[in-house]
Amino acid sequence: MTIDDIKTLVASDESRTLELKKTTGELKDGMHSACAFLNSSGVWLIIGITPKSLKIIGQEVTDSTKREIAQALSGIEPAVDVEVENPGVLPRQFTPDTMKNVHESYPYNELVAKALYHSTYLESWGTGVQRIVDACIEQCLPEPTWSINGAFITITFQRPKHNPNTTQVPDQLATSRQQVGTKLALSSSTVSLLIEKMDESCLSLKELIHLLGLNDVGKFRKNYLNPALADGAIERLYPDQPNHPRQKYRLTEAAKEWKKNQSQNQT
Repeated sequence: MTIDDIKTLVASDESRTLELKKTTGELKDGMHSACAFLNSSGVWLIIGITPKSLKIIGQEVTDSTKREIAQALSGIEPAVDVEVENPGVLPRQFTPDTMKNVHESYPYNELVAKALYHSTYLESWGTGVQRIVDACIEQCLPEPTWSINGAFITITFQRPKHNPNTTQVPDQLATSRQQVGTKLALSSSTVSLLIEKMDESCLSLKELIHLLGLNDVGKFRKNYLNPALADGAIERLYPDQPNHPRQKYRLTEAAKEWKKNQSQNQT
């Protein structure tokens, strides 16, 4: 999208498919509009345009701005993919595919960058991309992606990817398995212990092992992780990439329901 595209889009003023906000200071109201847009298609929420005059004033998009928007969007149900576009180009040392690699900072104007850094407007050099990725992982979201669209750089925050096969137990589970609740069948007491120990956050393999007070990775995989995955009690954050370097695990909806029923039964 170009500036001319934006001018054409906003020329007819706000409507049922177009909402304009001057700055991210109006982000809360913008999220209300975003929720209302979920039942429609071809809708736009644009920040950086004065609603009354339709003047394009732009919006300074820092790493903090992106994290603020991502956090606000995480509360929207159902989850949606979100794209944030900012005018500019990548430094020649980068491509959209290498953005997430460890890298130094390459400011176009070092004097301005240093002034912003010393004024604490920039938090630290060369860490913004990684902090955005880490923030998404902490919220159990897939890593964002970067792309170049003409004179704009676009960052896309993807909706959570849930495996529909984990919402209930497959029919082929052995009948000898212990039936617990109405939607989940557990193959062993180790799986139920893992569910009881976990909360709704995403945890790495190392964090899960520490949570259970274990040390042996091989035994944990054999006795806890693999059975829990097979039972549909937990799911991978990156289901199509089991060996992803930032792989984490979370409870499935069925496991959360089982845990809730267990708590109610105990009371």
